[in-house]
Amino acid sequence: MSAWIGLGGNNFDPYLIQAGTAAFQYWDPIHGYQPPVYRTFVENPGDSNDPGAHYFFNVSCNTHIYVRVDSPNCMFLLDIDTQVSTTNKCYGHDTSGLSGEALVERSRNTADYPYFARFNSVTFHGVAITDNGHYDAMYQVPHNQDQADLCTQYDQTGERCTGFDTTKPYATTGAIELDPNENPNDMYTVTWKYYGPNRT
Repeated sequence: MSAWIGLGGNNFDPYLIQAGTAAFQYWDPIHGYQPPVYRTFVENPGDSNDPGAHYFFNVSCNTHIYVRVDSPNCMFLLDIDTQVSTTNKCYGHDTSGLSGEALVERSRNTADYPYFARFNSVTFHGVAITDNGHYDAMYQVPHNQDQADLCTQYDQTGERCTGFDTTKPYATTGAIELDPNENPNDMYTVTWKYYGPNRT
């Protein structure tokens, strides 16, 4: 599972830059699944010479992270509490900059879900989009919100979901609201709801 923001990538646009956190679940043949490890990453998948993710410092529950992506190809993460950062990572193909994303992305291994942290509800504060040097509130720009539903059917590769149960979302995203205590002053809440087969 990963949570990230990005520029580009809309409608299968390949020129995407992204930065965020990814969860890893390790298997020990004696002890089974180990506690998940959450690690920061940056990625420029549109760059044919270096399309993979680059991983940096680990994070955990209650870690406060500042993340930004800048056109044409720069990514940055900062642990606000410890001031540890990735430094500014600028490399690879330029993003198209035609769209922006904030995603919670499922793991390809559905057996992982019961073992990931139960974040319950998490509110994201100080959310904004910078356009030509000034902040735009998220509600002021065209956007859509999608929820991740339980996958009930996969294609033959086992990776692409071809059927969903919309009554069992993995996570839901609340409305964008005014947050007067932050600048910029948008906030929204993601609520994690479903953790693997027969688990809520």
